[in-house]
Amino acid sequence: MLAPYTQKTSFDLDTVLVRTGDEFKLVYFPLSGAIAFLVEMSDGRIVASTLMGSEGAVGALSVLSPSRSPVTATAYVLGAALQVPVSQLQLAYEQSDTIRRVLRLHLRTQLLQLNNAAACNAVHPVEWSYRRKLVTARIGKAAYRGGA
Repeated sequence: MLAPYTQKTSFDLDTVLVRTGDEFKLVYFPLSGAIAFLVEMSDGRIVASTLMGSEGAVGALSVLSPSRSPVTATAYVLGAALQVPVSQLQLAYEQSDTIRRVLRLHLRTQLLQLNNAAACNAVHPVEWSYRRKLVTARIGKAAYRGGA
């Protein structure tokens, strides 16, 4: 159903997949690498709110209705993804029980992860959370590039 409209793409470090405020035209299903979701704060600081790997889909919410990205999604670790036009994924979502079930599960999982992150941020000191994310991300980047 989606195969004729699916295209494999690769991305280098810091490649922007979508910018804050842009309408989603494509949904990305990462095959490798990591995508960082960046939020621009009112004071101009940029905060990485989420890292997504092959378990995710960038822009999946756009199948429910046309939407603009609330974040900038950028490649944090080089990799590859399958990209599908939003219009084709919306059509498949309307026609396929399986696609609806899988996308609902994905969206539910994303919401649960956000709830867990909010709970951890409320309970743990900011410094502890930041150190853990920084160490994890640096180890991941070094391992991916062949160093440690």
